[in-house]
Amino acid sequence: MMEFNNSAEIQMHYTDVQIGGNNIDESTITVKYWDESSSDWKEVDELVIVDGITNTVTFSQSNVSPYFILTGDEVTSVQNR
Repeated sequence: MMEFNNSAEIQMHYTDVQIGGNNIDESTITVKYWDESSSDWKEVDELVIVDGITNTVTFSQSNVSPYFILTGDEVTSVQNR
């Protein structure tokens, strides 16, 4: 991990094909980073903004990992209204 004096703003992008192909509920998208000290993926604690219109995820962090992933829960049911 690299540590900065100020927070670095990081923006990631995903596509509708990725969401649909992996059956992901877009409202559950989170960001995780690789923590070398524990050898495990940890969820970003800072505010994460998911924009479903531009398909972007934005967050700020002062400790920056070289590895980030987007994760989300699988859609389990569909309700018709």
